[in-house]
Amino acid sequence: MLLTARAIAAAITLGLGALACSSSTAGAVTTAGDGGTTSSGAGSCKTYTACDVLTASDVGGALGGTYAAGKEDDLSPTPSATQAEEVVCVYSAPSTGGAYASINVRCCPCGDNEPAVVRSTAVGTGATVTDVSGVGDTAFWSVLSAKGLPVTGGTLYVFIGQDLFLTVNVGAGTSFTGDPMTAAKKLALDAIARL
Repeated sequence: MLLTARAIAAAITLGLGALACSSSTAGAVTTAGDGGTTSSGAGSCKTYTACDVLTASDVGGALGGTYAAGKEDDLSPTPSATQAEEVVCVYSAPSTGGAYASINVRCCPCGDNEPAVVRSTAVGTGATVTDVSGVGDTAFWSVLSAKGLPVTGGTLYVFIGQDLFLTVNVGAGTSFTGDPMTAAKKLALDAIARL
């Protein structure tokens, strides 16, 4: 399952998370969480550690089971006013047939946080998209099913302010009996509380 989770995280990052920054300036933004920080320009995004934003304990609580530490990858080691800060953390299934999860945290003070563009891209790939309330400013659940295979998970896209964008992927293995979208929403809320 580790390869599958990494492949999903990479697809999300390359296909939808790597939106080009359209402007080199941005207004002030407040990031929720530990009191928040307010700044402008390149300073409106802080450096995130995705595996601290979403922990193994969070994943176990949402998906059941005990998860080992996640594997983190810093996708943009030199963020700036025109280059997003982007990190991903992948939690592999604790057993064969178990569920797995990943989170991608992307922040760019360049004003390119456009839910309609991401939604359109998801729909263009053939995904089924459903609005999700109660998380972030705008959120939607996307499911892309392969012909002849059951749907076993999906991706929750969460937009916060004009700079912050999260993707939470949940792959529901054969032993997972919960609802993947509900689990992804819980994981997103856990992560947002730490931003």
